[in-house]
Formats: sequence, C-alpha cells, structure tokens
Amino acid sequence: MRAEPFEVTELQPVYLHLDVQNWGPLDLALGASVAFYSGSPALGRLIGRMAVPENSPLGQIVPLRLAWQTAQWAGQHMVTARLENLQGQSIFPGREVVLTEPVHIAPSSDRDVPTIEIAALDALGEVRPEDYLPSQPTFRISMRDTAGIDLSSIRLSLLGTDEAQESDYESGKIKDRAVTPMTLSFVYTPNALVDGRYTLNVEASDRLGNGPAKIAISFQVSSILAIENALVAPNPVSDTGHFTFILSRPSEITVQIYTLAGRLVQRIEEPFARAGYNQIFWDGRDADGHVLSNNTYLYILTADNGESQARVKDKLIVYR
Repeated sequence: MRAEPFEVTELQPVYLHLDVQNWGPLDLALGASVAFYSGSPALGRLIGRMAVPENSPLGQIVPLRLAWQTAQWAGQHMVTARLENLQGQSIFPGREVVLTEPVHIAPSSDRDVPTIEIAALDALGEVRPEDYLPSQPTFRISMRDTAGIDLSSIRLSLLGTDEAQESDYESGKIKDRAVTPMTLSFVYTPNALVDGRYTLNVEASDRLGNGPAKIAISFQVSSILAIENALVAPNPVSDTGHFTFILSRPSEITVQIYTLAGRLVQRIEEPFARAGYNQIFWDGRDADGHVLSNNTYLYILTADNGESQARVKDKLIVYR
C-alpha cells in the first residue's frame, strides 16, 4: 500500500493505493471489500471502503485507489487496510497491511461559516413577517462556502403555532439540487399549511465543521382573502406610478380609477397576483392614452380568487 501525497492541508485529497490479488479458491471475488482505517481497524476511524471487483481473475493483481477526502481529518494518521465483507467484518484474519509512514494532514486556517439565503418563490422580493404566502409555499435555499457544504449538516425546521415540519437534505420535500465545490442550492416545498404564522429555520456547516450558520424567514398563511397596505407610489403621481398592496391569497386584481364625479377613466387588470407583496404599474394615463390632468381621483382595487372578493377604495392625486 502507498499514499500520495503524505503531507496535505485539510480539503486536499490523499490517494490511497493498494494492490489486491485473488488467491482463490474461486475465480471470483464475491462480496469482498477493502476498508481503510486511520489506526487499527478495532480502535481506529474508518476512512473509506472500496469493493473488490467480483470478476477479479484467480491469481491476477487488481489495483485499487481510494480518494481520501481530508476535511475534518487534521492530524497524523497511520493508515491500515483490511480485507472485509460488505458488512464490514474481517473475512480473512491477518489480511491487513499498514503504511510504512504516517500521513500528515495540517489543519485549515478557514474559520468562516457558510452564507445561507432563503428566497420565497411565491413572493415578489423580500418576505417580511407580516407578509402572506400560499398554503403550500416554495422556497429556494442557496448556500456558499469556500470549503464546500457538509450535506449531512443541513437542517430545515418549519415551525407554526400547532405544527412543526423537520427535514434534512435527503428529504422528499427537497428537489432541484445543484451542487458545486463551493455552492449548493435546492428547492424546498413543505406539506400544505393551515392558517397561522410560521418561521422557516435553515442551518448548515461547511465540510471543515465550521458552523452551523443559521437563517430564518417568517410569514403567515390565511384562507381568508384580504387586501392590506394598499398604496399608490408615488402619491402625488407626477408621471407614472405603481399600485402596491399585500394579498393574503393569490387572486385576480382589477384597479379602477374614477374622477370625483364618478366617471371611470382607467381600468387595469392583473390576472395573476400572488399571495404577499404585489405592485401594478400605471402609466399615468386614461383609457384613451391621454395624460390625466392635475386633480384628485378615486381608485378601487378589487381582488377576486373565484371564491370570494376583497376591495379597498382610496384617493390618489395627480400633480405634474
């Protein structure tokens, strides 16, 4: 057995090479593997295990190579290789080999924890605690660290008043995984939520064990259609503007603008407004394309989700 190189820094790989020979009695190596340990197999730490190819001919030498991922392995290691079955049991006592000199793995100087971001795919922009999301929201989780993300350290916890959903990276609620040496992203969709307030907590460590880094996002879910915080920005309108508002549920939106005498001058429709924050552009003109004159106007914003309606009415000022 040999190792290359013998001196590395954490995260740099060490390649362990071993030649295996089938001594029979069968012309097959059935269920055999080689396990590599730091220290003795009985008391040491398992580095990794490789299966011996079953079609290894009798008497032929088969080279094996294990790439040792050295994150969290800082220290000096005398490596032992042992022939085992696939359950990790020694199948031929005494079939062990030890490196002639130890492998030195220097600790990394990296002490930074990963950065984590949560984006609600059903929302327009940042989600604040008072914002609404659908009853089955979807989140994109993004992580970054120069040492890479330890997938086994990822934890997601969605907490509400009367329920809790716990998940890890292998959960069926996670899809669209994308992994590079320094980044990780995936989409998380929890089980359907009842009305209430919720907090999604995400945490992870890097491959060196730095962490866990933690981040949280809070929101609420409602089955009752409501419009909140309806505004015109800017108000007064000097050129163009936006109608901004928060919806408790996805709906079709209609904005109607009237003169104070009650004449309809403009109607704007948005068929796919989402739960949470929305904004609808207005070019500052009437239905015929004419610029509205300086004055005070009324607007009615109506939400309709096919089951119920909600409506708000307020004034806007045009001043050019």
